[in-house]
Amino acid sequence: KSGFDAKMIHNTENVISVPHDIHVKISAYYNSIDRSLCPSMRVRDYLATMSFAEQYEFGLKILRDFGVIQ
Repeated sequence: KSGFDAKMIHNTENVISVPHDIHVKISAYYNSIDRSLCPSMRVRDYLATMSFAEQYEFGLKILRDFGVIQ
């Protein structure tokens, strides 16, 4: 769906274990509209307009924001 090579997505550099309760919160955020990013799109739809590198960096930020990584 993303158009990215499956090897870019499904590899050990791009997979991390996230506790279920945090996963639920992150998923809810990705399904929400964050007006500071884009006032008319869900976060996941907004991210779909970005490159793999931009999405990767955003994902790391979210993992930090939710306390999964430092």
